[in-house]
Amino acid sequence: MRKLSWKRLQAADLPALEAYLRSREEEAAGFIGRLLKDGRLRMPPPFRSSLAIAVADEGGGPGSRTVEGAILRTESGLVFPLLPPAPARGRSEGIPAVLAEGISSTIGPARDVGRFEAAFGLRPLVVVAYDLMARPLSLGPPRIPPRQAGLVIYPARQDDLLRLLPLQEAYEVEEVLTPIHRFEAGATRAGLVRSLRDQVVFWASLEGSPVAKAGTNARAFTLDQLGGIYVAPPYRRRGIGEALVSTLVGKLEAEGREAVLFVKTLNEAAFALYDGLGFQVLGEYRADYFGG
Repeated sequence: MRKLSWKRLQAADLPALEAYLRSREEEAAGFIGRLLKDGRLRMPPPFRSSLAIAVADEGGGPGSRTVEGAILRTESGLVFPLLPPAPARGRSEGIPAVLAEGISSTIGPARDVGRFEAAFGLRPLVVVAYDLMARPLSLGPPRIPPRQAGLVIYPARQDDLLRLLPLQEAYEVEEVLTPIHRFEAGATRAGLVRSLRDQVVFWASLEGSPVAKAGTNARAFTLDQLGGIYVAPPYRRRGIGEALVSTLVGKLEAEGREAVLFVKTLNEAAFALYDGLGFQVLGEYRADYFGG
C-alpha cells in the first residue's frame, strides 16, 4: 500500500487535483463547482477557504503528485470531504485537524462524511440522508410530457428575481431549513441572485402566475447538479414538476452535459419523479449540521 499524506493545495497541484475530481465527478459536483471558473480549476480564495489533498509519496515536486483524496472547507464552515478508498492508520487518518475546527456542516458521499466525522469524534445535531442519482446521456433526451392548458415554461433571467423569490423562499422553508436553522430572507435573496447569474434556471407559469422552478446549483466539468426544484403545493400532482425538470434536463443534455442530483431518502414523490425520468441511484449522500 502506498503511503499517503495530507498537504495544503498548491497551484502546481491543480492538474493532479483536476484528474482526481474528474474521476469522481458525479459525486463531487458541489466540490468542483466551488473551484471551477471559466472552465478551469482555480485556487480557493486565501483566508476564506482551505483545501487539503491526500497525495501518494512518490518523490519529486508538487507537479508530480498523484491526488487520491481532497477536503474543501469554505469560509462558512462547510466541509466537503472526498477521502481515499482505504483509511490511513490512526483515528484521524492524518487529516489536518484545522479542517475540523468550528465547522458548521459536512456534505458529500455518506461514506466520506462518516469517516471524516469519526476521525475527529464529531457528533452532528442533524443528519439528512439522500440518494445520489444521475441520468445517463445514453438514455437520450427525456420525453417532454404534454402540458396542461395555460402552462408555460420559461428560461429564467436576472430580472425574474422578484417573480421567483416567493418560490425560492417557500422551497428553503420546506426543503432546506432544519430544526436548528432559521429563515434568513437576505441570504435567500442573495442566493437567488447568484443562481440567476451563474446557473441554468427554468420556471413554470400557470395562467400567468409562477408556480414552480428548477435549476442547477453546481456546474462541474461535464455535468450539472440539479437543485432548488420546487412546485408550489396547490399545483402538485399535475405533471408540472415532470414538465419542468424534463425541460431543464433536455437543455443540459442538448449541450452534452449529464444531470445529477441528490434527493432525500424519505421524499417518495420526488424519487418517483426522478426515477420516472431515467435517473438512477449511484449511492448514498449526506448533509450533517453542527449548529445554526
